[in-house]
Amino acid sequence: NGLYEKNLTLQIAKYCKAELEQYSGIEVYMTRETDKDVAGSSATATQELQSSVDVGKKYGADLLISIHINAGGGTGFEIYYPTNNYNAAVGTEGKAAASQIEKELKALGLTDRGIKTKYADSYKYADGSRADYYGITRMSKIAGFPGLIVEHAFIDRASDAAFLKSEANLKKLGVADATGIAK
Repeated sequence: NGLYEKNLTLQIAKYCKAELEQYSGIEVYMTRETDKDVAGSSATATQELQSSVDVGKKYGADLLISIHINAGGGTGFEIYYPTNNYNAAVGTEGKAAASQIEKELKALGLTDRGIKTKYADSYKYADGSRADYYGITRMSKIAGFPGLIVEHAFIDRASDAAFLKSEANLKKLGVADATGIAK
């Protein structure tokens, strides 16, 4: 539909940051503020994810939000948060944050696909429990804070793409994320 996830997500993240900075006591650190990779253009996907988590760890993050646009024929938004395996408190905090963001995105009229967890088949945590499937949720949990994946809409669905083509709607998404995070 003529859109690029990297451009949309960066705009949403910038709007989210600007909104969060209006709240007292919240510090926002971005893993990127321009069209560049966090770990460098030659990094593997795993290195890129670990670099994002390392930024959170460096600044003592309470929460890491990985902003995405979905694909695969669906519609609407969904949020992945860490499971309660291994470090259960991180899973509980992640679910609470995901629930608040979900409420804000739903208020925009987008189809709510829910908040979700996903287990990996091939990874285990140090205690032998099943690990989280997504690198952001798994690596953030190991680092001691929740990592969420917020999938805002489907870039390959015409109706979602039409929504994403509006700069005003990208701002609404960023503000909704920020409001949920702040709550």
